[in-house]
Amino acid sequence: MGTVMIPFFAPLLLEDTMKTLIADVPVSVEHQKIFEGFGLNVFFASQLTESLLSFPEWRQFNPETTLLVFPGNGSQILREFIPQSWLNTWNYTSVHAKRFWEPGQDPHVYTERIFTNRVIVGITDVVIVDDVISSGLTCRKIRAINRPWLANVRWHAATWIKQKNAGMKGFSSVFSALTVGTNTRRVPIISLSTLLSDTVIARSFAARNIDDSHAFLDALSSL
Repeated sequence: MGTVMIPFFAPLLLEDTMKTLIADVPVSVEHQKIFEGFGLNVFFASQLTESLLSFPEWRQFNPETTLLVFPGNGSQILREFIPQSWLNTWNYTSVHAKRFWEPGQDPHVYTERIFTNRVIVGITDVVIVDDVISSGLTCRKIRAINRPWLANVRWHAATWIKQKNAGMKGFSSVFSALTVGTNTRRVPIISLSTLLSDTVIARSFAARNIDDSHAFLDALSSL
């Protein structure tokens, strides 16, 4: 079974309300068409990564004084798609970050200091690299907690997919391979790996976003 790649090397802006699926595991041509039949825009993680790493914005940073930060589980998947040779040219680390929410309430994020028990010196720029920036809450929380230990540092964010109305106050730059949604409406975004690894999330996503949720779940189970 082959995989269809839709090449793009410039940032895309999709000001619509179509649901977005990140294909971060191998997908056949047949399954791609099936998912598109459920009203999903399918984007491949490998191409999103290639687009993101080709951005000229990276040239503004000095690798010796720039720190890349990968928060939470989603960013670790993105990190797996980045060539190690590219990553080795930067200072980089991970930080724990997890979102919590309950129906009818605003989400909240738990995160930690990037490095505990010490002030970080010699860093002029921090780039938070995440798979999806939806509300911007995770990025803002990481910045707020770590600012006291990173004096006079400029904050940036880089991502596969960003909601157009994400709030990124305090960030000097934000660049994404794909921008979705509008100024007033966000688009449902889900990764295929999440749907396959968490049945609770898969059922919830299907119930809220797919007309024939049972057929959608059957399609997932056939992968």
